[in-house]
Amino acid sequence: MPPVPAPWRAASVRAGRRGADDRGPGGRVMTWTKIGDEFADEAADLTDAAVRTHIEALLWSNRRLLDLVVPKRDLRRFAFSTIVRVDNPDDDLVIKELVTEGWWEDRGDSWFVGVRWPEWQHDRIQVLRVRERETLKKRRQRAHAHGDHSLCENCGADTSSLRGPDPSRVLGGSPRGVSPGPVPPGTGAACPIHRLTRPCRGCAADAKAADR
Repeated sequence: MPPVPAPWRAASVRAGRRGADDRGPGGRVMTWTKIGDEFADEAADLTDAAVRTHIEALLWSNRRLLDLVVPKRDLRRFAFSTIVRVDNPDDDLVIKELVTEGWWEDRGDSWFVGVRWPEWQHDRIQVLRVRERETLKKRRQRAHAHGDHSLCENCGADTSSLRGPDPSRVLGGSPRGVSPGPVPPGTGAACPIHRLTRPCRGCAADAKAADR
């Protein structure tokens, strides 16, 4: 049996074919299907159709967040090898080869396609967490661009007004309406209350009033 072609040694293959729900940059976070270098050696005894169908099943599972459990009814939607009988998957020789050789596990109405190296693929929870982080990141970037720093982390903008009143301050704020902004270097110590690296004008005014 001829060896598997070299392209199957790619470190990763992007999941799915480009379509309406695969928007790429600016759209949803894409999933990725990872394949280790040892895959080609282990799959050398499989037919080309079996290798292709296995890869397509991994792509489909990751794209749909199925955690490597692929419904049999989905076969016609992802298997494009011309010799795969998508109308009768239980009798298909390619599918039987994958099950017999220990690549897939028949679970009645579905196949578990992660018998080998399931750790290579991210599970549903991992993907959703990445999507949540990316969504927050985009929201933070848009807000920052419009001058809203309520979601910023270490952007350097003064967000003290967004945190509400400081309970350690006297009622009504600093004496004489002085705001807790920075003062010129050398005129006071760094403010421990507002956690500023530069002296705080409001706290400096409080200290001066207390000395009187």
